[in-house]
Amino acid sequence: MQAVDAAISEPGPPMTLGGAAAAQLRFIVWCKDCRHRVEPDPAEQTLRYGARTAVLDWRERLACSRCGGPLTWW
Repeated sequence: MQAVDAAISEPGPPMTLGGAAAAQLRFIVWCKDCRHRVEPDPAEQTLRYGARTAVLDWRERLACSRCGGPLTWW
């Protein structure tokens, strides 16, 4: 059990939009209601919401551009 415990590290700070853009991550989000799918560009989202915005805070602002329903992401 000691070897397993040694491999676990402390979590770091949450990912920001600026960090996601710098890492060239790909966001895929879709509507829970109508299944509309989009891939917002992290660099564009950084310009709009700020580089220090946490991705987890940003995702709470998302709404479907077709029906206004809530979006989920992966």
